[in-house]
Amino acid sequence: MGNIDLEIYEKHMQSDNVFQLQTLNLITKEQVNAYNNKTIGILGVAGGNGLEHIELANINKVYGFDINKNYLDICQRRFSYMQDKLSLIQKDFTQKDFVLSATDLLIANMIIEYIGILKFTELINKNKTNISL
Repeated sequence: MGNIDLEIYEKHMQSDNVFQLQTLNLITKEQVNAYNNKTIGILGVAGGNGLEHIELANINKVYGFDINKNYLDICQRRFSYMQDKLSLIQKDFTQKDFVLSATDLLIANMIIEYIGILKFTELINKNKTNISL
């Protein structure tokens, strides 16, 4: 996914035979509204699908992590109204030096599919002091 144009990626993900963009949007909406989370982290934020459901008055910070700089640039433009409440960080989660920012809620809806369960487990174990469990 790192080299795929975001427009092509999103068109594929929202096509009738895939329907993942719409599904993930609803899942993210439920996740960000289910609890009173002041700090949210999103692994694989891409173009920001679902960020529109975040009530800015109810949060302090949203961290969006992605490996693709172009995706983050588009996400920043789409959600510029979030101003300093949105912090987008280009990082490869599989790198040993990756450290999560402290969050109340960590959303990782598609990440396990991309990096695998072992890498994801390593990431969580290494950063468990930064995640409210």
